[in-house]
Amino acid sequence: MIYQVYRDAVSFAFFPFAITIMVFWVSGLTFLEFEGFIRKYSGTLISLGTLLLVSVLTVFAAHLSSQAAEKTAKNNRRIQAELKVAEFRQKWITDMRNDIAELVGLSFHSTKEEDFAKAYELSMKIELRLNPTEELAKSVSNCLVEVSKKSNDVERYKAISNLVLESRKYLKSEWSRLKYELEQAQILGIPS
Repeated sequence: MIYQVYRDAVSFAFFPFAITIMVFWVSGLTFLEFEGFIRKYSGTLISLGTLLLVSVLTVFAAHLSSQAAEKTAKNNRRIQAELKVAEFRQKWITDMRNDIAELVGLSFHSTKEEDFAKAYELSMKIELRLNPTEELAKSVSNCLVEVSKKSNDVERYKAISNLVLESRKYLKSEWSRLKYELEQAQILGIPS
C-alpha cells in the first residue's frame, strides 16, 4: 500500500515534466526550441511540479494519519472490552463471596424452614456460577452437596469448613485471573 502511494507521488511529481516532453514530441519542436521553452517556463514548470508533489504528500500524510487513528481506536476498543470483562469478573467474585458467606451463616444456625429455603437458593446461585469444567469449581460444588447432606452439627461443621476452604482456593484463583487481566490492560497502556 505504501509503495503504491510513493509510486503515485513520484508519478504526479513528474507529471508536468512528462506533459512538457509530450508537447515537445507532438509539436515537432526542435531540441533547441524545446530547450528555449523549458528555460522560458522553468519557473512555472517547477511551481506546478512542487504544487502537485505537495498535494500528493498531503494526501499521503492524511492517509497515514487515518491509519494510525484507526489502529489506535481499535486498540482502545480491545482494551476497554478487557477492562469491562475484568469489571464483570470483580462483581462476580464479590457476589460469589457474599453468597458463600450468607450460606455458611445460614448453615450454622438454621432451624426455620425459610432459612432452609434461603440456603437452598444460595446453594443454587453458587452452583450456577461455577464452571463445571474447572477442578476447583468441581471441588466447591462437591462441598455444597456435602453441606446439604449433613444433618448433625459436627458433620455439618466439617462440611462447611471444607466448603470455606475450597471456596477460598477457588476465589483466590479467580482473583489471580482478574489481576492478570488488569495487568495486561495496564501493559497495553490503560491504568487500572
